[in-house]
Amino acid sequence: MSEPKSIGGTEEKPPTKVCKTCGIKKELTQFSPSKLGALGRKPKCKPCMVIENRAYRAANLERIRIQNTRSADKNRDKIRAYHRRAGQLPSCKAKNSKRLKDWRIRHPERVAAQEQARRALRRGELVRPSTCAHCGNTRKLEMSHTDYSKPIDIEWLCHKCHRLKDARLRREGKM
Repeated sequence: MSEPKSIGGTEEKPPTKVCKTCGIKKELTQFSPSKLGALGRKPKCKPCMVIENRAYRAANLERIRIQNTRSADKNRDKIRAYHRRAGQLPSCKAKNSKRLKDWRIRHPERVAAQEQARRALRRGELVRPSTCAHCGNTRKLEMSHTDYSKPIDIEWLCHKCHRLKDARLRREGKM
């Protein structure tokens, strides 16, 4: 918080506003900026807005997920272009390279299984199907290992199903 300023012996108090929700008088810094609000601030303080936003999200979670999915589908090219540009930044490249190197050191058995599966695919011992084994999606498929001691025993999944499967296995402690 900023200290009150003293002008000619009198202390100048920072401007305040009363929150519409909790009714507590607070400094303006406790209110988010708004072009339409009184004093250029929103009528509700930041803590009250957080509570209100969490309650709204909990009550409308499915609707929000549908909206987010629609938006992502509609703007897929823009999102990909953004991530492609961001990934080209030297700071991102260095961070991703280090993260991958660290992961490969921590999980040599997974790296070996993935490499064996890639070699089997190149030799024709594995055939890439055209649809995801879980949802039937035809987008780019990924190899998913349930047991890394069996490198050729894989399941072909789309990116989304692969992430969901890995998250489930992590929750169950199998990964």
